[in-house]
Amino acid sequence: ISVARDTRVVSEGAYERINALYSKGAEKRIARELTKITGLPVHYYITVDFKGFRRIIDTLGGVEFYVPFNMNYDDPTQNLHIHLKKGMQVLNGKKAEQLVRYRKGNVKGQGYTEGDIGRIKMQQDFMKALVKQKLSMKALPKAVEIFDILKQHIKTNIKIVDVTYYIKSVIKVRSDEIQTLTLPGSSLMIKGKWYFIYDREKTAELMETHFG
Repeated sequence: ISVARDTRVVSEGAYERINALYSKGAEKRIARELTKITGLPVHYYITVDFKGFRRIIDTLGGVEFYVPFNMNYDDPTQNLHIHLKKGMQVLNGKKAEQLVRYRKGNVKGQGYTEGDIGRIKMQQDFMKALVKQKLSMKALPKAVEIFDILKQHIKTNIKIVDVTYYIKSVIKVRSDEIQTLTLPGSSLMIKGKWYFIYDREKTAELMETHFG
């Protein structure tokens, strides 16, 4: 289940976006808030930086993916430049990063009509394609190389014994068995800031249906 970065939460008596909590306690703080929202315990976390993401995709030989429309965006302050053409193509690490980071263009009206929710759906589709194409026995020879990359570019509380315990189950996962969900709610402008207001009732129903 994906959670929009602008999801409104209460922190120290004030409204905040959930991504702002990272600076107030990193992964453990975010995990606690996610448990409040969903009612689900969060046992593990993995934080991957973009350099690591790019290297992993390149190590796996790229991911074949259909880009549904031209994506163009430039933000010199972040050194972020996105230029993808519509169509089926093999995305290397650099292009895959552009795909998952794109939300809107520099011209008004370009981008996802649903804003960050549209980007989340695209990220979910990309992850499904990644799993379908790469999560198999064929990828095992790359496991050592990928693990070396992960050690350099991730923060996690997963221990090697945990990986050993779960790896056989992970390899058996079929892409058509994976369900991707998004926290239900809607975006609202409040006092000059955009927030995603999650629907508590629908969230509870979603949790009961899929995780109860």
